[in-house]
Amino acid sequence: MKLLMSPKKDSHYRLNGCETIELSDYKVQFIPPTEKSLACKAYSDSVSHYLFFGSLYEKSDNPARYIASVYMAKGPEALFDIDGDYVFIVIDPDSITVVSDREGLIPLYYRLFNREIVITTECYSFFDDYCESDIDYSSVYDFLRYGTLVGNHTFSNKVQLIQGGTVFRFRDGKISTDRVHFFFHDSSKEQKNIKALSEEIIFNYGKALEKRIDREPEKVAVLLSGGMDSRFVLSTANRFIKDGRLSCVIFGQNHSREVEVAKETAGLKGNRYFSYLLKPDDFLRDISEYLRISCGGDMFPQSFIISVAKKARADGITGFITGTDIETQIGGTFLPESALFFKGKLSKYITDNTKSVKMHLLGEEDLKLFCRPGVYDKLFSCRSNLHEMAKQYDDIPVRDSIQTFVQENREKRVVLVREIVPGCYLDYINPNFDIDFLNSAARIPAEWRLNRRLYRQLFVDYYPDYAKITYNNTNLPVSAPLELWKEGASLEYHRELLFEKMEFEAQRNGNPIVFYPHYYSDFDGWSRFDLGWQKTIQMTITDSESFLFSRILRRDVIEKLLREHRIGSSNNRRLLVYLVSLEMFFKMALKRE
Repeated sequence: MKLLMSPKKDSHYRLNGCETIELSDYKVQFIPPTEKSLACKAYSDSVSHYLFFGSLYEKSDNPARYIASVYMAKGPEALFDIDGDYVFIVIDPDSITVVSDREGLIPLYYRLFNREIVITTECYSFFDDYCESDIDYSSVYDFLRYGTLVGNHTFSNKVQLIQGGTVFRFRDGKISTDRVHFFFHDSSKEQKNIKALSEEIIFNYGKALEKRIDREPEKVAVLLSGGMDSRFVLSTANRFIKDGRLSCVIFGQNHSREVEVAKETAGLKGNRYFSYLLKPDDFLRDISEYLRISCGGDMFPQSFIISVAKKARADGITGFITGTDIETQIGGTFLPESALFFKGKLSKYITDNTKSVKMHLLGEEDLKLFCRPGVYDKLFSCRSNLHEMAKQYDDIPVRDSIQTFVQENREKRVVLVREIVPGCYLDYINPNFDIDFLNSAARIPAEWRLNRRLYRQLFVDYYPDYAKITYNNTNLPVSAPLELWKEGASLEYHRELLFEKMEFEAQRNGNPIVFYPHYYSDFDGWSRFDLGWQKTIQMTITDSESFLFSRILRRDVIEKLLREHRIGSSNNRRLLVYLVSLEMFFKMALKRE
């Protein structure tokens, strides 16, 4: 082993992106996180080197040395019970072991090619030599069918994601990856005393915030929407953070109802807030950068978050928190009622209920129809990464495992990437995967998670002032009886349809367009009426050099969807956005820009 760096027994230094190890006749290279995160702790004994980067929420002068002692005493599995967002690397004379934290909050990818293995937190660094022969078509299938990438797959056959709770080993030229940790709700340990459990959940989340606020609170902003998750972060922080109040960042289109709800939420206890008006161009300006960082795994309009992050930094914000995934853990977001009583295996349930768990974009028959002749049978038949990944959970009851499965294969692959992107500009602070908080959430009875029953009750019991504010999905206060939420959501949907009709009527009469004012963005209106959006979508689909529409999908079918969307006979916005996003990624990755 030739180690082209020499950490002393305890050292602190900066990785320069070119840290290389020669192992037998293989070269191993580490490409660490973005510039502001290159600080690395190192520790070495007489045999091995240990590298650590990220955040550890245990008291330790040198986290590399602390985790190394746990690793040597108890093995890598014990590391997943240490609270933190980290990557830990062990370099032995004949092998390399990499352990990501149990939730995988620092993304980690690897590639083995031409006797060189590269391990990186920034997947786009692999696409310099990307070509059509590298495409993993099973991931293209996943993206078109489910709207997400599944498991450890990327759009490249050469590149794999190391999921949270995984031990990765490289030895004798071979790679092994073992998932050894799953978080899941445990019905055998359900706590029936809901009041005591609620106290514990609130307390543990408050302590999770306290542990992670490492600067003046006003320099940390909650990305505040009109929903419940970011509101839960803010209300709990106002209760537990003693030396000041967190700031809030609010964003949305002009006259957005969601923005007004967020302002009301921020103003309730006097939290300072910054409100950023978003215009259609803000969703188009940074498309290439967003797709590069997210490696095509998300919808291009989410690129607005780059503009928001830059504005927040200019206003003195240095770190940000979102409420991502709180509702998944305590609100039963992906727990359909049928899953409470299903006695079969998750791999069966999940593949039969993709719509119920929001992992559904195109149906199988629609995908066959959209494909060019022979393409489906050649590229997409008999491929189901979703089923294969779900089989890992088949020994766990569906009611306990479905939240975790969707979290791992949708939330972390789609939503968390929207936090990795602003993390290039601001420090990312995530209390939502705190180990004590999750251990409390794991004991919530399924019937109390279903339809946000406990989640609503937490607001009513602990944050009643916040519960009186409208929940943007229902236009009702959070404290409204749960049985009314469904009716409220239905009324909001029909209200949106009325605004669509107003937009078309205004367009026909040559009057100024009144976009639907409820949400922070108006994909429907902009994709129909904004010239910039129209041009972007039209050019992507009709481009003669396109990859997706000249090799995989029937252009005439997709153009028909676009025409139907524009005249309002159907709403195909979501599908069009996904298709355009995928094409933009391939155009960039294959150097067709």
